[in-house]
Amino acid sequence: MQSVFCFCFCLGMALSAALGASASADETGVMADLFGDGALKGVQRVGFGKAGSWTFQTYGSAALGDRTGNVFTAHVGAGYYMKDDLSINIELLAGEININEGTEGVASVVGVDLLLRYHFRKEGPWTFYLEGGAGLQQSSDPFPTVGTHFNFRPQAGIGFTVELLDRARLMSGVRWLHISNANKDGPLKNPGYDGVMIYSGLMIPF
Repeated sequence: MQSVFCFCFCLGMALSAALGASASADETGVMADLFGDGALKGVQRVGFGKAGSWTFQTYGSAALGDRTGNVFTAHVGAGYYMKDDLSINIELLAGEININEGTEGVASVVGVDLLLRYHFRKEGPWTFYLEGGAGLQQSSDPFPTVGTHFNFRPQAGIGFTVELLDRARLMSGVRWLHISNANKDGPLKNPGYDGVMIYSGLMIPF
């Protein structure tokens, strides 16, 4: 799945460059005159996570579970800050599942997650956050093997961001991820999956 992580990183860097180029030299000069270089950087950091602002994020993830299998996905989405430091995020995902039991093989998967993310601590260019939510996914093969193609994705975790460029931040974290169909087809077809998801990518405020 190296291609997934490379795609996310390259996409994020390209968007970061495009957003950075959109600020005119005149605007930068005016802000520098008003605040000075050091103060301007401080204003940019303080503005991150303010109510009414948005972020774009893209990252790659690997969810490592028990003998059932592993899930590798690329994510892309946007977040809106309802209150200072608290955002609601919708993220699309696509990737593959390595199925390790029953009929071994690789299944493709697509889905969507809805997540709340709260930046509970800020230290200079760093922020630390808690997040949680749920999503939906559809896979080309049942997952787990005796389960179903369609499943729900409750999840929760912790992570951090750190400022890399004027409008780009590295984001990384770890989540607990559960995949199951909530017994919609009965308990015999809902074995469930629990994995530890690690992820890393870019977040771009705007």
